[in-house]
This record gives sequence, structure tokens and C-alpha cells, in this order.
Amino acid sequence: MDEVSIAADLVDEAYLSLAHRQENFPHIQGLLEAFFLIQDSDTVYRDGQRWGLPIGPLRAPEEVLRDEHLAAREFFVPVEMADGSTATFPGAPYRFSGGFVARFVRRSSANTPKRC
Repeated sequence: MDEVSIAADLVDEAYLSLAHRQENFPHIQGLLEAFFLIQDSDTVYRDGQRWGLPIGPLRAPEEVLRDEHLAAREFFVPVEMADGSTATFPGAPYRFSGGFVARFVRRSSANTPKRC
């Protein structure tokens, strides 16, 4: 927060004390809200990662499809639909050593259990 000049008094040594932070929580929360409002989510996310904070952006579906982290890991996969068109779907959330990756398999409607 000091990098964007809104740390205010949060740099004071008094804030090293848990009791002091708890007593001043509304003040801290106000400064944190201002911090997040004046920056874009990508900047906050990357800075948070650099600082070792467990933080991540909340993204709209169309933003998720453009996420460079997921693209680099080839998370989204094209899936052929029943009509021959292709749609983008999330892939496996994990990869096994040796290169094994789970793949989508389209089943025909004849193999799909009927609902009652």
C-alpha cells in the first residue's frame, strides 16, 4: 500500500501488535478498500503474488477464457459437439506426472442414462 501512497499510518510500528490491529480494524478496512478500488485486479493479483499473499482476482466468464495463466497450461480444450460444431470447455483441473491428462469423451445420447 505504501507503493501507491495510501499506507497512511499503517507503516507505524504500533501495527506490528495484533491487539493494535484489532482495535483499529475499521480504519485498516477503510484503507484496504481504498487500496483495492484505485487499482485494477491484475495489478493487485500480481503484486499480491509477489508479496506472498493468498489473493486472486474474481473474474467474469469471458475474462477467464482470456486468462494467460490458464492459456499457458492449455486448461481450455475444444470439444466437438453432437452437431459437429466445436465448443470450448474447461479441461482437467490437474495433470499427472508422465504427461497423462484427462480428456473429454462425447457420448451418444443412446449411452446417456434417462432421467425419470
